[in-house]
Amino acid sequence: MFMGGDEEGGLEKHFVELANGLAERCELIAVGHGKYADRFSAQVRFHAIDLSRGRLDPRSLWRLVRLIRREVPDVVHAQASKAAQMLALLQRWLPGRKVATIHNLKTPRAFYGGFDRCICVSRNAGEHLGLSRYSVIYNGVRARPASLPPPVAGRPRVLAVGRLVEAKGFDTLINAWQAVNAELRIAGSGPLEASLRRQIADLGLEGRVQLLGHRSDVEDLLEQSQLTVISSRWEGFSYVFAESLLAGRAVIATDVPVANEVLHRSLIVPREDPEALAAMVNAALLDLEGFYRRYKPYFDFARANFTLERMVDHTYELYRELLNG
Repeated sequence: MFMGGDEEGGLEKHFVELANGLAERCELIAVGHGKYADRFSAQVRFHAIDLSRGRLDPRSLWRLVRLIRREVPDVVHAQASKAAQMLALLQRWLPGRKVATIHNLKTPRAFYGGFDRCICVSRNAGEHLGLSRYSVIYNGVRARPASLPPPVAGRPRVLAVGRLVEAKGFDTLINAWQAVNAELRIAGSGPLEASLRRQIADLGLEGRVQLLGHRSDVEDLLEQSQLTVISSRWEGFSYVFAESLLAGRAVIATDVPVANEVLHRSLIVPREDPEALAAMVNAALLDLEGFYRRYKPYFDFARANFTLERMVDHTYELYRELLNG
């Protein structure tokens, strides 16, 4: 299994956790940037190859093909579009079944058709790419046992989590908060922090909206909140959505994967619509008990589909299917 980047985010988390989980079932060789070396379990054989250069970098491609031909794996699994394109370029010279995981809604690329199987982290991704055959395996996360939301003392607390970038739509969320009498806490850092702070000040929302910066205690923040809100303009797979449902927290989300595949349409808010977002939050806070009753089936769905164990199980089953077919 290999990945082409050297960043920090959902893709990297997925790569490491899936590799660690699969290494308990099979011999797993992980290939990626050396910075990730100490994140893998002792059962994973890690090879540090910096694949963060261009997709056509001849040195990277040569090192990768030489390693794979030496190891002769049964399955070669590329994580995300960069690694998938590299595998597509090399696949005629490589042994084993070829698998690629697609993490975002990318421009359709013909090379995906050459793999033995594509894995999509949402059904939307497969449909968007026009793939004739693909498997949906949702990203999985570790989770504490679910808990009831805390009683409201003063203003209700609503949590949003994500990098402070355009994709997350936090500017829309802050605009919506002009009409919401609740405490909004946004956990995350990123290049838009200064502009979002100015927006909060300009709208006079300093008493109701907090930018918490990067936090490693999101599970604790979820336990302290009555609701989670996702205001994204686009997503591949929202870890926050999965983590919230696993924690037993109702999620108000815009029309992005994977929320729009799981929740009833009446619970989905149009993207970039602060009035609709505010109306949904206010309706939920007005009758939290009733709102939570609507979410019981989604909490059950999350336990069946969004855990790390289920992600590992489904991926291993797919490998076995390819090798036995």
